[in-house]
Amino acid sequence: MKAEERRKLIRQTLTSQQPTSATTLAEMCSVSRQVIVGDIALLRADAGRCGVSELTQRDRRLMLFFQPRDIAVAGLLCSHPSFKGRMLLSADAAPYLSLMLGKTQDPLTEAKKAVSAFFDLYQEQNCGIVK
Repeated sequence: MKAEERRKLIRQTLTSQQPTSATTLAEMCSVSRQVIVGDIALLRADAGRCGVSELTQRDRRLMLFFQPRDIAVAGLLCSHPSFKGRMLLSADAAPYLSLMLGKTQDPLTEAKKAVSAFFDLYQEQNCGIVK
């Protein structure tokens, strides 16, 4: 199984309601547990590069935690056309965005879109880029 196929399987498995161990994923993919741990680290690193410190899912809600200094960017993301009416900002001590998912929406695909949009807005705000 190629790396991209393996990561797709990992994404699908991690979005299910049941927790899955790295050992089980390794058996499913016919690779070592360390390969799976590395793949998961790469997926987390993608989010980290965009300023997201934690990404979790609760039922049909994605929670994106970020640094308090980025709260203005998070506020802008709530009005982004892709998320309008589905994203809420919680400005607690540990601020986060909550994205409601539709029944047919893939959580990882939506998370990737949200992280990418967050990063783009962050770059615009910090570099003075105006679209």
